[in-house]
Amino acid sequence: MSRSRQGRCGACEQRSSTALVQAQQDWCVLYHAMAMGECVFYEDGSNMPSSESVTGFAFHEHPLQARNLAIEDAQRRCALGDSFHLHQVTVDCARRDTLAILKWDADKKEWEIIEKSGAAAIVADGDALFQLDHTGKIWKWSGVGQRWGRPIESRDAVKIAASGGNLYQIDRNGKIWKWSGVDDDWGTPIETIGAKDMVADGNDLYQLDVNGRIWKWTGHGQHWGKAIEPMNATRIAASGGNLYQIDVRNAIWKWRGTGADWGTAIDPMNALKIVASGRNLYQIDKRQSIWKWSGAGIDWGKPIEPEGAVEIAADGDTLYQIDNRGGIYRWLGEGTKWSERLQARNATSIACSGGHLYYTTLASGVDASIEALSSELKQLTSRIEKLHERLDDGSGGTP
Repeated sequence: MSRSRQGRCGACEQRSSTALVQAQQDWCVLYHAMAMGECVFYEDGSNMPSSESVTGFAFHEHPLQARNLAIEDAQRRCALGDSFHLHQVTVDCARRDTLAILKWDADKKEWEIIEKSGAAAIVADGDALFQLDHTGKIWKWSGVGQRWGRPIESRDAVKIAASGGNLYQIDRNGKIWKWSGVDDDWGTPIETIGAKDMVADGNDLYQLDVNGRIWKWTGHGQHWGKAIEPMNATRIAASGGNLYQIDVRNAIWKWRGTGADWGTAIDPMNALKIVASGRNLYQIDKRQSIWKWSGAGIDWGKPIEPEGAVEIAADGDTLYQIDNRGGIYRWLGEGTKWSERLQARNATSIACSGGHLYYTTLASGVDASIEALSSELKQLTSRIEKLHERLDDGSGGTP
């Protein structure tokens, strides 16, 4: 296995951490893997490790990146890299790095486990929650406990998107499908090849293809018209009738709604991720700072989070972040003021819609938490029993 260069992890700043890194640009997406002994920066797919050199994964320090680990086919081949520059490596990681799903109970101020293991990704749309599991199946949550009914998709889905009561998937062959809303009926594909990512905004659907082009679905059959971005796009986001992209130079652009007219960049450089909600647009930049766009020109004001952000999600005017320890915070809408931690650590992704908040974490972490709680309860029960025994025999005292 060849290595392009070695160095300090850009996010965790710890040489002792282990990482698989895809570095297409001058920033890095970190993938912490116990199988590697040092920070290694991989410049392209040819430098990725083979199945002989990597036999399994266990994410740590930045567990949120586990969401980028996706089953590609029946041979358990996984995709490594961000969702726009995927490299495939055959590893046996899938069975150990599945995710659990938890829902925030605002009344009780606590998290409820609604899926204990097996998830790979989640999307929320109003009161609906869908999960893509690690085998490529899609499920819709019943809204009660850990009940998910039967899968509404048994094909090899690799990505899902939902908005306005619509649910879409991209399968492992790059085809896009729209769910009929009934059982596992997906009809015929609305895109037959080449889709890499997609975003839904109400009844609008946009796709990013493998060549960096952006297309808007007409809503009929496989008709996508002409590309509204002929090249260079790496990420897309849409909401409130607006479409945004990050290009290969990390600049952010807003589509003007006709043809391939994107005007001038609303941020000329440094963007890492973008999230749109209603009329709001947020970004995480290369320094892991969070910014909210003013809506005019290149004015982003001051950062609302100066450092340490690794993931964001928005629901209307409410913004959430995951920091570099996996903690979840809610922005209070002013300056750099964030709420108390809703979750201390180990969150891997968040989804929110209609006032509902969900997060995923490594299933092994949930099991460990449950075991720890069970152990504490057993110890407490034992102490209570001993106290009762002492009270019964008249010896009193504290056990």
